[in-house]
Amino acid sequence: FKVVRNTLARRAASGTAGEHLSEHFNGPVALVFSYGDAAVAAKKLTEFAKDNPGLKFRAGVLGGDPIGIDEIKGLAALPPRDVLLGKLLGSISSPMLGIVGVLSGLPRSLVYTLNAIKEVKAQQQ
Repeated sequence: FKVVRNTLARRAASGTAGEHLSEHFNGPVALVFSYGDAAVAAKKLTEFAKDNPGLKFRAGVLGGDPIGIDEIKGLAALPPRDVLLGKLLGSISSPMLGIVGVLSGLPRSLVYTLNAIKEVKAQQQ
């Protein structure tokens, strides 16, 4: 989080993915850079903005693409990256676990049936 002069921000943004932000560099401006999880940065900024109503979002860049205020707030509502990866892994492995359960159920039912036949024959003798 860095408060910068607008002329310096315009110069730094020219020729980059953030060049479209130059139109927002008027009045007091602060820039936020996040090199890690963008959702965590957006979440912390949104929480800080709730306590400090003077902080207003104008625009952003995520992965070289421009994003607006709604996208920033949506990004803040996302769970952290590790949680999303865990959910993705769970949804990928869930069908495989179902198949394993079905395939293991067939031999198990055969074993139960054979065991029941064995018990009935043992009782008849």
